[in-house]
Amino acid sequence: MVKLLKTANPDGGPSIPVVVEIRSGSVDVTHVEITRGENEGSTRAFHAAVGFDTSTASFPTGASRTFYVEVHVLTEHWVATMQDAMTVEKEPDIAKSWDDLATTSGGDGAIHAVLVKTWFE
Repeated sequence: MVKLLKTANPDGGPSIPVVVEIRSGSVDVTHVEITRGENEGSTRAFHAAVGFDTSTASFPTGASRTFYVEVHVLTEHWVATMQDAMTVEKEPDIAKSWDDLATTSGGDGAIHAVLVKTWFE
């Protein structure tokens, strides 16, 4: 499933489109927030918070799977990527919001869009 959200621009100006790609049986994304801050010496690094609706996920009984989230901030001349993952056994294991995704990149130029992907392996 693919859907379109919007998020505030951390650099000011109009909101940024967020394209969300949810692989079959994965977790729906309810909101995305992009901010800037310090990360490993970079003072304008991108940070992301992603909210989830876990009711869309399908969990096989007794099986653990790894849940992945990728956030790509597309700027004028660069794509800054953040990824996180966790092993889950059932839907309640996934927090409703992850706010610790970060990259050392601040991109290059204006932010054009954000791409978020979720999936299980």
